[in-house]
Amino acid sequence: MHDRKSWGLGRITLFAAAMFVAATMSTAAGQTVSDSASGSAAPPTTHPATATAVPADMSSPRGTMKVLLNAITRGDAEGIRKVIFVASPIEQKMVDSLVARADATHRFQDAAIKQFGKEGAKALVGNSEAESAMAISRIDEMQESVQGESATISPQPGQGPGDAMKFKKVDGSWRVPASEFVAGQDVTAIEQGMDDMNFGAGLMNQYANDITSGKYETAEKAGEEIRKQMSVALMKRMAEHQAGAASQPTTAPSTRPQ
Repeated sequence: MHDRKSWGLGRITLFAAAMFVAATMSTAAGQTVSDSASGSAAPPTTHPATATAVPADMSSPRGTMKVLLNAITRGDAEGIRKVIFVASPIEQKMVDSLVARADATHRFQDAAIKQFGKEGAKALVGNSEAESAMAISRIDEMQESVQGESATISPQPGQGPGDAMKFKKVDGSWRVPASEFVAGQDVTAIEQGMDDMNFGAGLMNQYANDITSGKYETAEKAGEEIRKQMSVALMKRMAEHQAGAASQPTTAPSTRPQ
């Protein structure tokens, strides 16, 4: 029950659920940072996987990832914004789209549980609590490397897809730069990603409203009908994209966000 993968929620979530929801992160995150005082690079402090659970707070990069994952799972707009560091207007718009999608997904899951019960809803939304708990626990298995005000966390060999992810310390707390979600992408691709996220949020809100209204007798029937509706919506959207791409000049310049 997902639209095609895009930069925002996908990049955060697959990393955390195996990480948690969909696409790989930037591969350039393991670079060292020069020490501005000495002019030389200080060796990073590496925290290997640990059997002890890292606290879900912003005092460490792994703790920050837990805070972000929990916020996304709950559709907590304030929590998401607290973790992601925004440095430009387009990055703010990116986070707005991520928040909208996370909120819509949470509304959909909540509607299914209220309408069909916790067990019945699993046929439609799966066991989101168990999946989230597993994702949180896997963060403890990741390697954390800290160098001054910068850090990365990365999965251990065999832990699943995903590369390193950057963090930066801001006012004493570890945060995720919004630029991490769109590394190497130009403005056109970023705006398309935001459009995709907002489109997905609209679908999830529509389906949540349908479930709440009592339109479906069972979660199974809801799932069958929603899959059909989503397939039609995505095919229509793809056709619109293809028509739009065909009408654009083939030599349009590529620009990057300021």
